[in-house]
Amino acid sequence: MEEAMTEQLIPDNLPDDVRWGFTRAGLARLRHYAHPIPHGRGFVKPFMEGEWPGLDWHRAMRIASEAGVWVRTGRTYTGLEEAPHVKELHILHDGTVRVIELPPDEQAPTPTPAERLHGAVLVEVPPPVLSDEESLRDLARAILEAMQPRQNPQ
Repeated sequence: MEEAMTEQLIPDNLPDDVRWGFTRAGLARLRHYAHPIPHGRGFVKPFMEGEWPGLDWHRAMRIASEAGVWVRTGRTYTGLEEAPHVKELHILHDGTVRVIELPPDEQAPTPTPAERLHGAVLVEVPPPVLSDEESLRDLARAILEAMQPRQNPQ
């Protein structure tokens, strides 16, 4: 389930008041585990202990939600993606949180095709779509289009 990760999940040089820190990639990986399979197979606890020892996944998701780091898009299994303004999330020793925002001149990075494969892709299927062979081809096209990397508008 877990391949070697090159992305940085925890920010460098965290201030002393931070107990747990998340980069955008860290938040994306946290969200990646919002599925019954990794929970049912016992992958979540070792992942959390390896990256954020002492922090429970459910608690981390609740804190992140309350901090406003997610936006609802409906493009993933969870329906959540990292909000465009979020650079980092810090959970402080006193239990409060701090959201570090991206500078105004910096845009959130576009996920790579490999990052987009972490999780499911949702495609809306109207009821009559499964009625004949042509509609099944349309469904296959919609799925393949949803899996394509998005281009950054220049």
